[in-house]
Amino acid sequence: MDLWLAPHNDDETLFGAFSLIRHRPHVHICFRSQVQEDRYGVLAETRELETAQALWWLGSIEWSQGLTLDSLPDASGALLDDFNRLDASYTPERVWAPAYEDGGHAQHNLVAFVANAVWGVKVTPYLTYVHGSMRTRGVGVEYEPSWVWSKLKALTCYRSQIELDSTRAWFMDDTLREYVP
Repeated sequence: MDLWLAPHNDDETLFGAFSLIRHRPHVHICFRSQVQEDRYGVLAETRELETAQALWWLGSIEWSQGLTLDSLPDASGALLDDFNRLDASYTPERVWAPAYEDGGHAQHNLVAFVANAVWGVKVTPYLTYVHGSMRTRGVGVEYEPSWVWSKLKALTCYRSQIELDSTRAWFMDDTLREYVP
């Protein structure tokens, strides 16, 4: 079995929909949303329901939700424990994780760092973004034309994110392109 690590609810769809459709790994959302609940009243349960709906549109992909809160100042130990449990449960042959990038999102980079510590050469990196840039350039992920419809439907499931000024842009414009290093 393969494993896809998405730092937050929506990262799997934004940055990996085509790879998810092609390879059908188990998706694990690493951080449970607390920051948006505190700032905007968006409950973790809402984000998780959106993920379930989005992954249905991508082909009923199995997934799990980590319990490490995204509000923790240092989540490295909690992620390490979580990843070791995942390794014991799934014994993945390949693990997709965000690429570590200078200027990248701190939690995405932390997932990259801990994933590489646990799985090493089994890790296949995917690109997310760096601060000040919607997309990191790299090699485009190949896709079938019909997958675009599936990704668009999956993106619309993240209504809580589309309604927030701070995250809306991710669901517009450049959202169909996916990159690997």
